[in-house]
Amino acid sequence: MYEDCGINRVLGVTDVLPVFAWKLDNSKIIYDNEMLLKVTHIHMEAANLKQICNEAMNDPETVKEKIINLVEVRGKLHNPYTNTGGLIAGTAERIGKNYINKDRVKEGDRVLVLASATMIPLHIDRIHDIDFFSGNIRVDGYGIIFGKSAVIQRPANIPVNLLMLAFEESASIYHVYQLAQKKKGFLVIGSNVLQVMLYGYAIRKAVGSSGHICALLYNASERGSATQDKMLKSSIERVFDDFEYVSSAHTLKCAEKLIETHPQLFDLSINCADARGTEAISVLTTKQKGTVFFSSLINNYNIAVFLTESLGKELNILCGDGYAENYEIFMYEMLTEIKIDVDRLSKSMHSNPGPITEINNSNMISDRGGEQHPIAYDFIYRSQSMNELSKQIVKASKYDCSVLIDGETGVGKDRVARLIHNLSARNMHPCVKVNCASIPSTLMESEFFGYDPGAFTGANIKGKRGYFEQANKGILFLDEISELSMAMQAKLLRVLQDNEFYRLGGENPVKVDVRILCATNKNLQELMEAGKFREDLYYRLAVLVLHIPPLRKRKRDIIPLLEYYVGDFNKKHGTRKQISDEGAQHLLEYEWPGNIRELENLVQRVMINSDEDMISQVSVLRELSNHRQWETNPCVNGEAENITPYGRNFRETMDEHERQIIEEALLSHGSTRKAAEALGITQATFMRKKKKHQI
Repeated sequence: MYEDCGINRVLGVTDVLPVFAWKLDNSKIIYDNEMLLKVTHIHMEAANLKQICNEAMNDPETVKEKIINLVEVRGKLHNPYTNTGGLIAGTAERIGKNYINKDRVKEGDRVLVLASATMIPLHIDRIHDIDFFSGNIRVDGYGIIFGKSAVIQRPANIPVNLLMLAFEESASIYHVYQLAQKKKGFLVIGSNVLQVMLYGYAIRKAVGSSGHICALLYNASERGSATQDKMLKSSIERVFDDFEYVSSAHTLKCAEKLIETHPQLFDLSINCADARGTEAISVLTTKQKGTVFFSSLINNYNIAVFLTESLGKELNILCGDGYAENYEIFMYEMLTEIKIDVDRLSKSMHSNPGPITEINNSNMISDRGGEQHPIAYDFIYRSQSMNELSKQIVKASKYDCSVLIDGETGVGKDRVARLIHNLSARNMHPCVKVNCASIPSTLMESEFFGYDPGAFTGANIKGKRGYFEQANKGILFLDEISELSMAMQAKLLRVLQDNEFYRLGGENPVKVDVRILCATNKNLQELMEAGKFREDLYYRLAVLVLHIPPLRKRKRDIIPLLEYYVGDFNKKHGTRKQISDEGAQHLLEYEWPGNIRELENLVQRVMINSDEDMISQVSVLRELSNHRQWETNPCVNGEAENITPYGRNFRETMDEHERQIIEEALLSHGSTRKAAEALGITQATFMRKKKKHQI
């Protein structure tokens, strides 16, 4: 039934369609019901390319390597972080005798595949160049096209980059054309000016000169030829009545301005901007019982639904279409009509310097010097050691073997386990986390292996599935593995050897297919030498060992992590607090015995306890002192001395910083009056402090 959908190309987990599979068989030998495509062009979805650019620190050569590596790992173009792919185009090289579309495609035809690259077996030999503005890539490679995958001929009169950009929207542009008919007011929001223009052209084609079309280019640069080029301005004005650039920082102001200038609101709002905040603009500016159309689910469709509930506003909320019969005919016609305008627009936009630096993605964070760092593999880091660990995580996910994750408390061992699961072929099955230290020894066997009905007094009459059964086909993550008793270690070893076990009170073996990941903050080698951990179990578990270094040994990661947690706190609580550079410097000097978990907790406490938006070094020092006081100095005469994490009395530390501030102010401003004014204190106060420190 599903042979023409490529189910025979699925590797690893069976009984799923190619789009759900972790990996596809991309071997070049084709079946009779397939077509071999010589791939020459790939168009990457915006979210896919942005994530890879962020991870590659916007280095073009590294971006190429990561794209090739992604396709090599998965056998298809399917980014696991964004769940996006793209489109491919090329030349039909070989067609199987039972390929169901052979009457529409001949060997040697130049074609565009409309099916997403997330479901097409693909191999890339080489990437020639990447157009970071449009997302188009010239490559040497091949793809395996299934009978059910829609394929269309590439018209000679339409550039392949324009064709692929338009068809990335699938049938959505055609649907918008249909929705626009007989309506008057329209709003198009997008992050890519070409994408915005395509939707604008479709609306204008539907309503002619009678409709009023407003466009917002969200999070885009308004510099250079993007606003000054006369040809660009001419093309925009022929489609849109209003065209504005807006920033993500002014979402509500933008909505208020639109409502003020368009009090009648819009009949139809098109949202093709992959950016949080735009859904609010769409909902607020669309009239009651109007229509909001999201080009993809990435555009926060669910947030828009919640907003309509909170506002009590009845809207028709629609989402992008994947396919409509003969929609390519409409697209060919429209693209032919607008080819000259889009060519001008593309050239004008390309005249802006460095398109790769224009990429705006919330997955990038900037440190205090403006340098950006990737959130790659769900890690925020800058250090080389964590970069190497990220590569090891990807390798560990590719092989279905046991992994031991080693590191101090708070370094993020459970996060590494989750990443391995998400990147592995088992990602569609459960990842069951077990904290071995939290299970009483008397319950350990029933928790791991379950029990049959009536196995013991008080047992559930229906019996119970244990952790191994819950994790069947997936991953069982055993945290604090060192806490298992010797008896339980023996039983665990037996399951790993035989892939089966007996429930408590059961007579029949239960077969399981489980991958084991485990973590420890103790030295298992030392425990083995002390006779507290089985050597044979260790070698079963530690096929691969991943060591996460403590935060004190990778201090380059502290500032990126700090910025992330501050931003996360502000987002959750609607605040705008920041930690001063001087305060951040103290956090850099601290040793962080509790690692990332301690850093996150301290940031939250500092931000909660500070009343100012700019958190001073004094506030940071106070929280650091209180935070570690009980460890650095227990109670003396019933009271704890105020000792900082650096070993000095808190008052001494503060006096030293006050003296430095007074000295620097006096040197910078020359007189006590100007220095006091700069510090926001009276001249008399300044003089007292100057005398106190004998300056």
